[in-house]
Amino acid sequence: MRINKSLILATAFATAAVLAGAPASAAVGTDVPGLEIGTIGYNANGADTWWNRNKEYVDVVNVTDAPVDVKGLVVADGWAKQAGDDNPKNCNTWTVNSVPGVTEVEGKLMLPGRHTVRVYSGAGTPAVSGEGGRFHLVYMNSKCGYRGHYLNNTGDTVWISKGGDSEAKTYNFDNGYYVR
Repeated sequence: MRINKSLILATAFATAAVLAGAPASAAVGTDVPGLEIGTIGYNANGADTWWNRNKEYVDVVNVTDAPVDVKGLVVADGWAKQAGDDNPKNCNTWTVNSVPGVTEVEGKLMLPGRHTVRVYSGAGTPAVSGEGGRFHLVYMNSKCGYRGHYLNNTGDTVWISKGGDSEAKTYNFDNGYYVR
């Protein structure tokens, strides 16, 4: 008799998640529980210039009702993730050290439930916007990539991590300007 080890393992994870009170679809092993990558603006309309870098962005969403600590969270693309320590300029990465509208308390930046940190490629003044102040806008001021555009128009992977297992979202060019 053949035993399907993958089926047994998947069943065990689903059972553990149900017993723990988590939905069976919850990410297993991620170091950023409660956070997901939302919309990715990866293809600025028109030619890539220094002036339209803010048409590239990554949304990091707290999908829970509870606050989540985002201090030290790293947002990176596939190239930066692969380069690791061979990336002395920290190209294509941004580390959360502050978030507008969120006060650091005891070394933690607790992003409120259902709020989003939008990380723009370009430069700007950090701000809070959107309905009920749910969008926290930050700017990486990228000098890497082509004229500061670091997300590949043809497809890439975006990662969020606090140094352990990562959450990732991959996209391919679909004749659009963003992916959800």
